[in-house]
Amino acid sequence: MTSRALADALRHRFGGGIADAVLAELGIGPGDRAVDLVVVEQATAMALDAELVVVGSQFVMLMPISALANSPRFQRAALQAGVPAERLDAAQRLRIDAAFARRWHAGAGVNAPNLDLERAQATMAAVLLDELA
Repeated sequence: MTSRALADALRHRFGGGIADAVLAELGIGPGDRAVDLVVVEQATAMALDAELVVVGSQFVMLMPISALANSPRFQRAALQAGVPAERLDAAQRLRIDAAFARRWHAGAGVNAPNLDLERAQATMAAVLLDELA
């Protein structure tokens, strides 16, 4: 595999941020030189680890608004949307959390260092209305 092909594959699968960090850590710069299979495997493992860290931190960051966890902020969002939270089953709550995460990330919430709870609550209320309409 060439360094260019490795960079392209990492960017396609993991995005530019993770790919660039892995390539920099391994000292793989621009160009198109041959890359040993051991380095390709190491780069892939590093990218997977980085992805898990990002996903884990996003999960923890979104816990205060989780439908599945029936968090206080979720309960407030449900009340705001006029949705009886106690009537939602686990499958609905999972679907709501997934829809919230997609909307939050699309709105650049993923790049915020801290969760803006007021904005998250308003977003969750909108998600509830959309998902349960």
